[in-house]
Amino acid sequence: MNCCMSNNTSLGQRLRADLTGNLLVSVLAVVIGALALGVFASLGMGYDVLFGLAVTIGVFVPRVYERYWSSTRESGFRIGWTILMSLYTMAIFLGGYTAAHHFVAGLYAGVVAFVITIFCQFGAAILLTGRQPQS
Repeated sequence: MNCCMSNNTSLGQRLRADLTGNLLVSVLAVVIGALALGVFASLGMGYDVLFGLAVTIGVFVPRVYERYWSSTRESGFRIGWTILMSLYTMAIFLGGYTAAHHFVAGLYAGVVAFVITIFCQFGAAILLTGRQPQS
């Protein structure tokens, strides 16, 4: 018997549940990430910064929400939370990039900012909720 076959739900059902559980947060975060990408690209920022910023907003903002907040929250809360967390993410990422850029080359500064931002996102969630992630 395979150890992984004990789950009775199909892969399609699990994927659908993952994608639609917090769809509002995910879609809004991707839109905000795309807008940030466009705005900062027009300001002449490099691809390394833009890619890292878009990923920290579009991927990790929904992931933090999924881990620390319930999908049963009302839509107004989810919209507000996503906007605020996206702004927080932009501030941390751009501040981290600017600070790191003084010490390391551009690409490495983007990586440093990416890692710092993810730690700050999850750290803020732990501080705000006062608990470890939901499983």
